[in-house]
Amino acid sequence: MRKTFLSAVAVAALMTLPSIATAGDNGWYARAGVGIGTLDDMTFSGGLNGTVDSASDIRPTLGFGKYLNDDGWRLDFDLTQRYNDTGLVGEHAFSDSGFNSWSVMANIIKDFDVGMAVKPYLGVGAGIADVDLSAHGFQNGVSLTDPYAIAHDSATTFAWNALVGLGWDLSDNLAFDLGYRYFQAQSLDFASSNAAA
Repeated sequence: MRKTFLSAVAVAALMTLPSIATAGDNGWYARAGVGIGTLDDMTFSGGLNGTVDSASDIRPTLGFGKYLNDDGWRLDFDLTQRYNDTGLVGEHAFSDSGFNSWSVMANIIKDFDVGMAVKPYLGVGAGIADVDLSAHGFQNGVSLTDPYAIAHDSATTFAWNALVGLGWDLSDNLAFDLGYRYFQAQSLDFASSNAAA
């Protein structure tokens, strides 16, 4: 069995994220949410070669944060899980792939007070993502005589995201949030094995 490496380039996800947050009097808050997200098209190179795309899937998230001042700045931390079935590799028969990832992010967010219960916000953050890949298929996806490559590996990498959305104050200590997040993990390298050399 020969070990090779598989690279997935530009792992990026888009998601909409409704969440509920509850705040205490000292500025700390906790939140929980769920969203829908998808991956941008990605290209595999190395043990498997080809482009994959994905269907939308659920994105659960938990977080907490603290308001830094009365001007709407807050520091926010979140843990988010992302799974996507990316299907065929290069649309070649006898191949399949999927990603599962967890990210831990630290975000700086600005809420804009527009004199209403609805507050728009913008944010940016950075953190780490642990991405698990499961993929298999004929290496070049051309012939049944090609080596059959199997990848089941994980990689941890730097990640960043940008956030935009609207928050509604339901009460003094409860808010509803509807937002959009662009998330990107940097290029990832995974080990794969060829069943035949």
